[in-house]
Amino acid sequence: MSRAAGLLAAAVAVLASAAPAWACPNEPARAPQASAPTEGAGPTLDPTEGIVGDVENDDFAYLADEQTDRYYTHGTHFNMILCSEPPRLGVAVGRWLRVLEPERADVETRWGWGFGQNIYTSERILDAEPRDRPYAGLAYGSAAVITISPRQLNTLELQAGLVGPSAQAWFSQDERHRMIPTDLARGWKYQINDEPGFALQWERRWITRQYDLKVITADRTDFMGAEVGTFRTGFSGGMLFRAGWGLDRDFGPQRSWPAPAYASLVQPEGLAEFYVFAGVDLRVVVRDITLDGNTFENSARIEKYYFVPEAQAGVALRVGPVRGQYAHVFRFPEFEGQNQEQQFGRFSITFVKPIY
Repeated sequence: MSRAAGLLAAAVAVLASAAPAWACPNEPARAPQASAPTEGAGPTLDPTEGIVGDVENDDFAYLADEQTDRYYTHGTHFNMILCSEPPRLGVAVGRWLRVLEPERADVETRWGWGFGQNIYTSERILDAEPRDRPYAGLAYGSAAVITISPRQLNTLELQAGLVGPSAQAWFSQDERHRMIPTDLARGWKYQINDEPGFALQWERRWITRQYDLKVITADRTDFMGAEVGTFRTGFSGGMLFRAGWGLDRDFGPQRSWPAPAYASLVQPEGLAEFYVFAGVDLRVVVRDITLDGNTFENSARIEKYYFVPEAQAGVALRVGPVRGQYAHVFRFPEFEGQNQEQQFGRFSITFVKPIY
């Protein structure tokens, strides 16, 4: 899937070069933080905008296998984070999110939009009839409001789109398999039916502890979230540890789908930054349309697990305004009959544009 990663990088570069010079609201730039260890301190963010693109695929985790497609097999997502005045509804949402900030007088607001596509298959894609997870495609667009303070970051995102054949997941997978080339999946005629839907999700991140290890810096970031909608309903929470250089430039790496990608905005100060990270996450799944099937009609479905742990480890490198990140994700079984955890890789690129 190196071709997919190359296309992602090219798309981010094109979008970045075409981005207009948005005017940021009158938000004061902040002074740099002291280098001494602090408790509960977050990054210093001057007015910036960014473009985030990521590809998640199980091919990244099973490079030696000829056939890896199974379960959540692929996701492609693009997000743009803006510093301009949001639409009227976004302004109202931003004011509501500011109430959640401990330092309301020192809060910056961003807003963003994005789109993406996810592909889900059974474990054995060469079987004519699926025996476990339903085939499903999901295509969506999103809009989000983000508030940033020295201590925490809040994101409220609305995703709206559809599942089913019209999401064109079958077409995307078939075309990639023809390019590789490899066998085509045989079970798409059993996929979940067309259905429009949505998911409203909120996530909070806060850096709870920072450690000065002389040569490098380390920190711990906690997060929690909730979502409700016909696509997904549930809760999540966890923590993430980092060690390296330049940790005071952001709130940590991007988490795997379905967590919002808008938290990956980074401050492009200095020539470069580098860190390694590892984290754990627990999702409480009340509803997942890709497992439970269609909302208002009978369709393919499977009995899901309500508690799904997840672990990830990876590395992030920023040079100038561009940051690349790779994470290896271990997701424990999501449904009855899934005999082992799923592994997949996530490669993402963030391009950040300072606004002066």
